[in-house]
Amino acid sequence: MTIFGVIILHYNTFEDTQKCLDSFFEISTKNVIIKIVVVDNGSTNFSYEKLKKIQKENDSNIFEIIRCEKNLGFSGGNNFGFDYLIKRYKLDFVVCSNNDIVIKDKDFFAKIARNFKDNQFFVLGPDIYSTFENIHQNPMKTKEWNINKINKTIFKLRVKKVIAKIMKYTYFYSIIRKYKHSQCDSIYTESRKDVQLNGSLLVFSKLFFLETGFCFYPGTFLYLEEDILYNICQHKNYLMVYDKNILVYHNHSSSTRKMMGSDLVLVTFHIKNEILSLKVFRELLKKRKKND
Repeated sequence: MTIFGVIILHYNTFEDTQKCLDSFFEISTKNVIIKIVVVDNGSTNFSYEKLKKIQKENDSNIFEIIRCEKNLGFSGGNNFGFDYLIKRYKLDFVVCSNNDIVIKDKDFFAKIARNFKDNQFFVLGPDIYSTFENIHQNPMKTKEWNINKINKTIFKLRVKKVIAKIMKYTYFYSIIRKYKHSQCDSIYTESRKDVQLNGSLLVFSKLFFLETGFCFYPGTFLYLEEDILYNICQHKNYLMVYDKNILVYHNHSSSTRKMMGSDLVLVTFHIKNEILSLKVFRELLKKRKKND
């Protein structure tokens, strides 16, 4: 039997996580074993207790909830869930899902297994439709990162931080949203290989995680995880595939905004953590260059 581990990253937004869980429960489990773990990423409200209640009401053999003592960020929270699953089960695939993802395709797991049989992929991304922005988020446009470009980007972000202090934060935040929108590739109607994939939902095969020991490169808190993942896969010749035949819906949780509370704090948070991720990325490239 093929074993799927599913990691749902949760922070405060109980309703989103409940809808995500319900959608996974509706997927056909014919010829597969499913182990779902919800990672409570240091929630600051009572959503963890609500999820524990749901766990008691459902089949505990497929659904568990674990709690981080503090918010570990996107990569840290997903890797926390991965470490929990890999120590307990002999996994074939790991699905990392945002808690604001909803899946309506009953053959979701079967299609993943079929794609792996055909392509032997390391990482797979489905067609992710954003119900908030009305766009398809996969595949993403790719960037050719190097140490020099990272240094320039860090400098530009520091300049933007200064500019943001003298501008209206709501306006500056709209610039950030426009930038994110531009990262989506317009060609989503055909399946493709060796493309960068959106991190809202990713499927890692054992070819990837048994080699790396993680799902997402450690050290970042939020932002650029997809860029780093794509860079690693390109460097190691790990196949990334986009499958247009698997559709999921991204309802865009407000968990980050709830965590920040205001546009002022949100913009500062964005710049701070993007710079942090760029520094982690830079160290990876420096380490690779030294070893090569």
